[in-house]
Amino acid sequence: MQPAPQTHWLTEWRNAAAIFFVLIYAAYLTTLHGQHGFLRDLDQFVIGRDFLNFWLAGRLALHDNPGQYYEWQRYMAELTATLGTGYTENHWSYPPHLLLIALPFGLLPYHLALLLWLGLGYLACQRALRASGAPRLLFSLLCVSVPALFALLCGQPSLLLAAAILGIFLNLDRHPARAGLLLALLTIKPQLGILFPILLLATGRWRVIAYASFFTLALALLTALLAGTGLHAAAPARTIEITANDQMKFNLAKI
Repeated sequence: MQPAPQTHWLTEWRNAAAIFFVLIYAAYLTTLHGQHGFLRDLDQFVIGRDFLNFWLAGRLALHDNPGQYYEWQRYMAELTATLGTGYTENHWSYPPHLLLIALPFGLLPYHLALLLWLGLGYLACQRALRASGAPRLLFSLLCVSVPALFALLCGQPSLLLAAAILGIFLNLDRHPARAGLLLALLTIKPQLGILFPILLLATGRWRVIAYASFFTLALALLTALLAGTGLHAAAPARTIEITANDQMKFNLAKI
């Protein structure tokens, strides 16, 4: 039996994209060199650069008063102690309960933690797509897509976030507790979940709202038990400060 023309075309596109994907990533790997125990690229960024803050937050979660690391100088001092001098400016501005999620990764060596992070992203997408009834070809297309390439190159959480969003929609009615838990986890990136409360209120999904509120509060309480309440007090002021600075830089760039 011959495959449908559309499926045949998608398979050919997938194969071509896979070759491109492998070549780009292989070329990137040839630029890496070791420095202070970390692999870095030609721009001196560590491999999986966006994962670095997440991993370091997991390490800092067990420090005394981790809320102090919302201050740029203290955070950069820890970054310098880890990577050596001269690394690009970084800051920590995520919600406090991300520390709770980052903690297991911070207990691992950086490169092992990065591999686990990326592997979980692909696994989560595979399971979410399978639960949705999507054909296997769709997952293979996702694996070699440009967003997946950026996730692999930069250690971005895009695959995990995409899987969480798909999981929320799949479970809104069938498993409201599961949808609520995923919504609570999505609060680590508040800008992605800003429309969900409107959707839930408009559609009257009160059980999902209740579960999401419960799990979000539980994450906040567990984080406070782990790291103290000072963390929650320091976060809003630092986030507002970073947002204001970024807006000022954007305005200056337009001049």
